[in-house]
Amino acid sequence: MTESNSVGSFGSEWVFLRSESKNYLRHQSGNTLSLTAYTGEDRFIYNTKGTITRENGKANWRNAAAALRWNHRFSNRLQATTALLYTHYNSTVNLVRHVVRDTERASYRLQNKSYIEDFSLKTDFNWALGEKHTIRTGLILTAHHFRPSTYTSVDEAVQGPESVLMNRDTWEAAAYAEDTYAPFPALKINAGIRYSGFRTGTKDYLQPEPRLAIAYSLPRNWAIKASAASMSQYVHLLANSGFGLPTDLWIPSTQRTKPQLSKQAAFGVAKDFRSGVTFTAEGFYKTMDRMVSYKEGSTSLAYTISGGGSWEDQITQGRGWSYGAEFLLQKKTGRFTGWAGYTLSWTKQQFDKLNFGRWFYARYDRRHDLSLVGIYHLNANVTLSSTWVYGTSPALTMPQGQYWISNNSGLDLLGSDKAYYTGRVFEEYGRRNGFRAAPYQHLDVAVQFHKKKRRFERTWEISVYNLYNQQNPFIYYFDTVDVSTDPKVKKYENRLKQVTLFPIMPSVSYGFKF
Repeated sequence: MTESNSVGSFGSEWVFLRSESKNYLRHQSGNTLSLTAYTGEDRFIYNTKGTITRENGKANWRNAAAALRWNHRFSNRLQATTALLYTHYNSTVNLVRHVVRDTERASYRLQNKSYIEDFSLKTDFNWALGEKHTIRTGLILTAHHFRPSTYTSVDEAVQGPESVLMNRDTWEAAAYAEDTYAPFPALKINAGIRYSGFRTGTKDYLQPEPRLAIAYSLPRNWAIKASAASMSQYVHLLANSGFGLPTDLWIPSTQRTKPQLSKQAAFGVAKDFRSGVTFTAEGFYKTMDRMVSYKEGSTSLAYTISGGGSWEDQITQGRGWSYGAEFLLQKKTGRFTGWAGYTLSWTKQQFDKLNFGRWFYARYDRRHDLSLVGIYHLNANVTLSSTWVYGTSPALTMPQGQYWISNNSGLDLLGSDKAYYTGRVFEEYGRRNGFRAAPYQHLDVAVQFHKKKRRFERTWEISVYNLYNQQNPFIYYFDTVDVSTDPKVKKYENRLKQVTLFPIMPSVSYGFKF
């Protein structure tokens, strides 16, 4: 049985959104200087009230970014862009689960924090060398600061200090060069190589990343294209596969945890019609090595920390592959414009120490992804728009049953560990990521009123998000209730429920540009 509860509404205390963005631009002959800044914050709170298990969850996400860019034009053929970049990401997830059974009570607590701060210096050169060659080259240097932390406890009496997994500074650098070569108008070849490096502690990783793309124009406005690339990633996303509140952590590569590697190939066709409609179709295949995941039975890195071990003992690395096709039909001209996009894909993973070594669908595997967008210019001052999206929801690991251990004299042999086994509910799981949440979908509509003033143009917009109030699941939880008709005999039944974000929400906005 599945029930739906909506948490979060327009103007309520459940969801708090705030963002600020500023941009300043100064231009002189041959030089352009720009400054951009952004900050944003999201908050989420939920509460469940089951007969045996009750949960309180809070999540907070903060983002900040700033960029100072200088563009210098040496000549009509050569220009350079130099940027000083700053980004900051900080997330905190708190989860408290209370288990109340007869006269026994226990509280299980989990807190995960991700903290990444980056400073980057980047320079790019663009050189138009003759009629057939365009050369791009550049380099980037980034200083990463990681400070993830995790903390767990059972009952108030055994709470301890926060466990900081690391307080580490790492360096990442890369240099690249590529040439777009057009031997004749119908053919374009882009070939390049990027060489990246990463320093963590006393360990250095160096990785070449070649790439090649070819596009060829055919008669009657047809075109074909193909590409291949090799890439590396030095920052890992450590995500749980459960059905509750996401407790993701970002961690860097270390001497034991090597960087991720991927290779991708793609092939596509495109067609331009006289009516202004463009159609593209592209297939892709991607392999991924050294992917990171929690080991079987681990949902947090705090257990080994409290035992005096290393947090890396709680994770394992494996491989993955993704393949599929993307289709796009787009109309760019006329009073009515828009597009229809559809992606069909599969993403799988395999870890020797997970799921008995058998492959499974990744959490972010998304079989179907459909978007329909329509924009109608009623006149020069009024624009109508509508967007409908539909997609397969994430793959989750759902328990197939629950049990707990009743207190008895034999458990006294466990000593201080007795409370851990008698104070919580154990869950029996099936295949990893074998459960699919309900499909995600919503319809948005909007109308814009434009008016040009003497020095600027202003726009009023009235919009409605999730017009038919679709109850899309954000997280699931079990509500355990006693369904017995005999007061002397207890009979428990689990009911699967969901927490939903963002029901139907109208909004009004004002903007101007000059």
